[in-house]
Amino acid sequence: MRISKAYSGRRAFSLVETIVAAVLLSGGVVAISAISTNSFRGVKLNRENELAWDLLDKQLTLIDCMGIDAFVESGRTTGVFEGEGGRAPTHYWNVQVTPMENDYLYSVNIIVGWGEGSRLREISLTTMFNGQGLAEQTEAGSNEQTQGQ
Repeated sequence: MRISKAYSGRRAFSLVETIVAAVLLSGGVVAISAISTNSFRGVKLNRENELAWDLLDKQLTLIDCMGIDAFVESGRTTGVFEGEGGRAPTHYWNVQVTPMENDYLYSVNIIVGWGEGSRLREISLTTMFNGQGLAEQTEAGSNEQTQGQ
């Protein structure tokens, strides 16, 4: 059997070169897969944090609408957020209210937590609220001013 002159000068890849190329290509694919998996994990964590901050804001708005004095009188400092679409609740909240030295001023610490098993996560926020006493003093002061005129 005779080899034609067109192919006689060309050299083919050896088995070792083919295996090395396949290993390098596989390594690249695995690296890209790992990067995308970590990216998806980060997106999921970011989504969970965003939901937790939204729920914390919801609880803070509720306290603001009720008034801090009414919230303290209700005595309810813990609870769970209802799951959407009939799902089980996944987030809990805890509020710690501490009266400050100034009259009718409260320090409010809100904690929202979520997670399962050993992967529990939580966020917290501390803010200040004026109680009803400040509004009463303001109204009394404005009444005195209108009577004096």
